[in-house]
Amino acid sequence: MNRTPEVILGLIGIASFILISLLGVVGTWLVYIADDFLSPVKEFIVMILSMDQGGYTDEDVTNVFFPINLTFKMIFLSLGIMAFIQAVLGVIAVIALKGNNHPVFAGVLLLISAVVSGVITYGIFLIAGVFYIIAGIMCFSRKPKGITDSRFVKS
Repeated sequence: MNRTPEVILGLIGIASFILISLLGVVGTWLVYIADDFLSPVKEFIVMILSMDQGGYTDEDVTNVFFPINLTFKMIFLSLGIMAFIQAVLGVIAVIALKGNNHPVFAGVLLLISAVVSGVITYGIFLIAGVFYIIAGIMCFSRKPKGITDSRFVKS
């Protein structure tokens, strides 16, 4: 049986996850170079806060900026790594689909990876995961012609 629709949907999902992975890498890089651009902002905030009688120092402002910066780094990096893992799982599923060798394995792999990535990322991977879900359902629903279940055929 020809599994071209499943393979095409899988390849579109792989391309989507690779794009998300690249966006995660670029986002991480932008947060790293933002440290250089944030130093004038930090100096301005220190200047404004030092006018107040609280006696804020540069270290106090750094203690506020560092967790925010680290959080954005971790978010972008984890999204990039997760998207890359999903793309690799999609490649494995497409290879399993080639030649109609293991469509059930490929369907399970596509469905599990789409659902898990959607739940873990709170739906950020939803659009890319839809392609995996459709391809996974098609792996189960499409059966080769001429094959019948012997339990239901009268002898």
